[in-house]
Amino acid sequence: MLGQGRLHPFRMIAAGLKGFALALVASGAVLTALAPSPATAQQAATIASEIGGGDCRATYRAFVVPEGQIATDFALQGLSAGADCTTGGALQETGFHLERGLGAKVFRYSGDAAGAQTGGGNLGTLELGSGRYLLVVNGGEGAMASLSFTLRDPNAPVEEADACPGTMNQLGLSEGDVVACRCEAGAAHGSVWGANPYTADSNLCTAALHAGAIGASGGVVELMASPGLASYDGTVSNGIETRSWGSYGTSMTVLNAASAPVEQHAACPGNMSGQDDPITCTCAPERVAAAASIWGTGTYTNDSDICVAARHAGVLPASGGTVMVAPVPDAGQYTGSTRNGVTSRDYGPWRGGFVFP
Repeated sequence: MLGQGRLHPFRMIAAGLKGFALALVASGAVLTALAPSPATAQQAATIASEIGGGDCRATYRAFVVPEGQIATDFALQGLSAGADCTTGGALQETGFHLERGLGAKVFRYSGDAAGAQTGGGNLGTLELGSGRYLLVVNGGEGAMASLSFTLRDPNAPVEEADACPGTMNQLGLSEGDVVACRCEAGAAHGSVWGANPYTADSNLCTAALHAGAIGASGGVVELMASPGLASYDGTVSNGIETRSWGSYGTSMTVLNAASAPVEQHAACPGNMSGQDDPITCTCAPERVAAAASIWGTGTYTNDSDICVAARHAGVLPASGGTVMVAPVPDAGQYTGSTRNGVTSRDYGPWRGGFVFP
């Protein structure tokens, strides 16, 4: 869980980012209510509400967004419903809400027993202006909700940021730390694993370009050290293909990623061997231009390279893109041809084929 994120000496203020993350935790643990206190850029706070025993009466914890700042970049870190106070059985519905002052609800979130959202607003777009707020968890005995967010000064001037290192690991951050740095034009080169979050050893500027935080000309990237994941899925976005990976101890989250990114699909596999169902996947430019073999025209053997075949078929330009690929039975004969600068080869009966529907 994110929390107690310390300010790091590496440049913390850029593009209005105040370098401050908080965690809101609503928990079933027995807690003493605390008076609200201002959260400043010098302080990381844990805010909690509780559902106690017996009558399951919820109390709350308050937090303050200081004058001249906003709370944004909200993210759900954990959510559980707890148990029925009468029967002790596990509840199947859970959630929380935020109130401004006393009683004015400004946000509601409901979820199922697994924590998946079933109702309420979009937490990712929530912004709260200055004022006093309450976090209240819904559910039974032991119900818990955990949120993280960032305080920002929306009017802060843009400051020149230090140049980004190759990877976030080189910054020596602790979980919850937030920094900003600048990627120069041409700095986005190197391997990346995952799709925001990324593994902390991913090339920082390449990940920022993949996330849409910067363009080819570079720019300021805002990032946070976040918990490691059990697995990372590679995708193709903004012309950058990232790789999949297993468990890694620390993640890098790009905070100023594009607010409306292009829909992302996993990178295309090399071919359709063993695929029984249609897939939608993405080919990076270097995959389209690869010197890989294909057999057929229109219908290709299932061991043909998907991205090269997509270029041959005219469904993708040289810059790559997203395609739908469908497996089909063996065509019996595959005739080669030269199309769109790509040459395919002849082949006879094979185990199966694929087309671009």
